[in-house]
Amino acid sequence: MKIANDVVAALAYTLTNDEGEVMDEASGEDLLWYLHGHENLLPAVEGNLLGLGVGDHVKFTLEAHEGYGDRDEANVLPIDRDMLPPEMPVELGEELLIDLGDGPQICTIVEVTETQAMVDLNHPMAGFRLHFDITVQTVREAFAEEIEHGHVHGADGTEMHEDDEEYEDEGDDEGDDEQK
Repeated sequence: MKIANDVVAALAYTLTNDEGEVMDEASGEDLLWYLHGHENLLPAVEGNLLGLGVGDHVKFTLEAHEGYGDRDEANVLPIDRDMLPPEMPVELGEELLIDLGDGPQICTIVEVTETQAMVDLNHPMAGFRLHFDITVQTVREAFAEEIEHGHVHGADGTEMHEDDEEYEDEGDDEGDDEQK
């Protein structure tokens, strides 16, 4: 079987920058599982994987605009510290989920003063040329629920995720006492 739309694949990979620093990796028991054709990976990465099968190995480089985009210094903004929860640690490098009116976004704190924190809304890999070294470990048909939900439900297709409608948090008994 080959990687195509609505097919699940597991990848071992190493992602490095121009200096050879490892930016991300997956191997062994911790493979990257994804559903092809459902925007689970960067489009240019999916394009390089299309048609590959188990054991196939590919190396390729994406320019910044093909990956996470170019850095935009307009995305480095000051926010008042009093906008942050008082119990939240405000430390350099800390990642936060903030909403500046366009919906929640992950940002990184890049500077801290007594009254403000400078946050960077750019993706951490924005502005980098990305070097991928990927080996396809597994390819299987996707289950109907995976295709419907747009993501993999684990190696065997049975794991559910919190954003799946059928997911029930086993520790949450709320609603069990509702009248039927």
